[in-house]
Parts: sequence; structure tokens; C-alpha cells
Amino acid sequence: EGLHARARSLVPHRKGYNHDLWDEHDQERLEQEQRDQSYVRCLSEKLDFLSPESLKTSSVTTSEDPSTFVEKTASQSPQGVNNVNGVNGINGVCVANPGSVGHPELCRRPCLHFNAGYCGHGSSCNFCHETHPQKAAKLDKRQREIMQNLHSKEAAALIFEYVKARVLQADIEGGQRLVDLLEVERKGADTTCIHPRDLRHLRKTMSRLNLYSLLGIFTSKSSLYPQEERSKVECIFQLMHEIREELISQNA
Repeated sequence: EGLHARARSLVPHRKGYNHDLWDEHDQERLEQEQRDQSYVRCLSEKLDFLSPESLKTSSVTTSEDPSTFVEKTASQSPQGVNNVNGVNGINGVCVANPGSVGHPELCRRPCLHFNAGYCGHGSSCNFCHETHPQKAAKLDKRQREIMQNLHSKEAAALIFEYVKARVLQADIEGGQRLVDLLEVERKGADTTCIHPRDLRHLRKTMSRLNLYSLLGIFTSKSSLYPQEERSKVECIFQLMHEIREELISQNA
């Protein structure tokens, strides 16, 4: 009876079908194994370069008041930031792809494909290929709605202290001009319209963003500002990209 049950459970033989050949599910499993192996190999290579000293220069995570954040960040900042892979970051740039330029403060968001071990864009990728010890922070839906409803002055006031801290930490050439423009823009801002709890959560998230992401929050909605505000925001946006373009040209 057991033999008959086993026989009934077998896949019926189909004429002209070669059972020695793998089906599409076997192929998918093989490809997944290859991707997993590539990912593990990539992690191993990165860990070879990773050291406790490099982690000390990473972005600071805090939910403290902005003024306290500036003081602590400045006191911990190295002169010039280099990434952990031995490729220079903001000072003395020599990076492998455009998205990694200015790492860790002016680079783009981490490349998910590269972290998985297989970025098809390679040296032309516009996302960062360098090591980010912490998961990239981003605004949640509620925080994005709050930012959408703010004028440019209020938005500038929210990011100002964190931008100033990042510029001091990384010693970015031309960064002081960004701070000066934001200083002017934030004058007269009133952030009391934001609920204290929402404001606290916003500050916690902003303290984890790098300089490029902070300015991106401010400049991405420039088209929604009135015309007189838009020109100032676009000026800051242009200056940020000029700094990155200068770094790219130095790397060329």
C-alpha cells in the first residue's frame, strides 16, 4: 500500500519531457543563490576596511535640541571627512561614481543594489556606493505633510542648525555660504504653528540626515513657494549643486 501511495504521488511522466533539465523555479533558485553569494562577498570586502576609528567619524544620531547638537558635532568633527573604504570624501575627492561624491555629507542616498552586491550602473551610478553604518533616515508621511505646508522661512529655520553642524563637522569648502544664505532666509520665521510633538519628531529625523538630504528637504518643494521666496530657495539649490560639481570636476 505504501508503494502504491508513493507511486501516485510522483509527477506523471510526460512524453518528450526531459526530467534531467531544470525548470524555471530551479533557475530562479540558482540565480538567488548567486546573488546571495555576491552579497556576502561584498559585505566581507567592506568589513575588511571597516575599523572602530572610521565609525567615530560617522554621522551623529541624536534627538537633542539643535543648539546642543551643533556643539557636540563640532567638538567631535575631524578636519576633512574620508570614507571607510580608503577613498577620499569631501576633501581630496577620489570616488568611484557620481553618487558617492562628497561622502558622507554631500553624497546621495545609499545605492540599494550596490549594498545587495550587484549594481548594474557601476561607476556611473547616481547613488552612493560608500559605507553608511546607519540606515538612511527619511521623513515619514506626517512629516512630509508638515513640510509641505510651511513657508520657506519656517523650513529654513528647521534645518538651519543641522546644516550648520554638518558644515562645521565636514569642513566643506563653500559650505559657509550655504549657512549664510539660510541664516538670512530664516529670519522672522515662526515655527509655533507646528505641534511640539511633531516638532520633536522632525528634529529627531533631521539630526540623522546628511547635509545633502537636509538641503533636499528645503529645496525640493521650491515650486510650491511664492515667486519672491522661490528665487532665494533656488539660489541655495544652485549653490549646493555647484559645490558637488566642483567635487566631481576634482575627481575627473
